[in-house]
Amino acid sequence: THWISDRDPRFGGVCDASTPSLWKRKIICVAAKHFGMIKGFSEQELAKRREQLAKKREQLAFLEQGQQLIGEKGREKELISLANQALSIQPSAIGYFYRASAKSDLEDHQGAIDDYTKAIEIDSQNASYYFLRAFSKSDLEDYQGAITDYTKAIEIDSQNARYYFMRAVAKFILKDYEGSIADSTEAIDINPQDANFYNARAWVK
Repeated sequence: THWISDRDPRFGGVCDASTPSLWKRKIICVAAKHFGMIKGFSEQELAKRREQLAKKREQLAFLEQGQQLIGEKGREKELISLANQALSIQPSAIGYFYRASAKSDLEDHQGAIDDYTKAIEIDSQNASYYFLRAFSKSDLEDYQGAITDYTKAIEIDSQNARYYFMRAVAKFILKDYEGSIADSTEAIDINPQDANFYNARAWVK
């Protein structure tokens, strides 16, 4: 998940540094934000900002390590530990997302739902968080709740065929066959090359 753009407008457009690592660019951005306006600051204020930057660097290091473990079987607890350390420094949507992903792989579906919810509270416009929370709700057979989340994901990103397809599956389980066919058709319209969408629609018919 690339949550940092090459030129992040949140930091005044200074994130187009030549540093190859996105994480290192983030640190450069934070440094620019914190130290680009230091004129007139007292030594105490500067020390505080340096401490904040050091903590941010530490947090990003934990997240960078965690990013490498997403989906790695047998390393879920390690990922949770890294996410916990990052979150202890400062809550972040990506930190909760990493922890939720690990919990989902460990079949702690309610724990995953709780963490996806926290990620959404921080970043409510990330469609993936709703989509993944819907998956965890389906694992707990809360198909209506899953449909609600798939619908929200579609509202944010209406061109993602997977969102319609998975909502079609949930509707099928709840015996909303017309709704399932309609969503399968939407998925086909967006991505007519995926045979799974045609198969799903044919199965419902």
